[in-house]
Amino acid sequence: MKNGLPTLTGIAAVITAIGGVLTIFHPKPELKSTPTPSPKTPEAANFRVFNRLGTGEVSERVVLLLDGKVVGTLTVDAFHTEAMMEITVPESGRYSYTAESTAVFNVNGTPITYVGAGQGTIQVKSGKNFELTGSISGNTWYISLVDITR
Repeated sequence: MKNGLPTLTGIAAVITAIGGVLTIFHPKPELKSTPTPSPKTPEAANFRVFNRLGTGEVSERVVLLLDGKVVGTLTVDAFHTEAMMEITVPESGRYSYTAESTAVFNVNGTPITYVGAGQGTIQVKSGKNFELTGSISGNTWYISLVDITR
């Protein structure tokens, strides 16, 4: 006993020394963590909406809403027979639309104003093209948004 501690001799001292050396120099196992995949950040999608002056139509103004928010207005008349609007949404996917329109038609030489609307859903992805179309039924003016992507 030395300084109150037991003294190792012989084989016990050798085994203890080997164990100490192995403990110091033995490679430690690496703890590998599997990275957690980060959620995919959605990419914005750009698409276009077209409107053209229809047969017998003198003028038309359409306000377009996507998911309840106004995204723009398209106006066509004798001087501007076509209009286009490019829209960017946060990501590709399904969106609801509402189109609110006021159109003036030449009916047998008399200008007749129709106020109309239409609702539906569109499947959006970058590069798609949509066209506003309308039809009159009685005194009602119906508006639709049609995918014309080729």
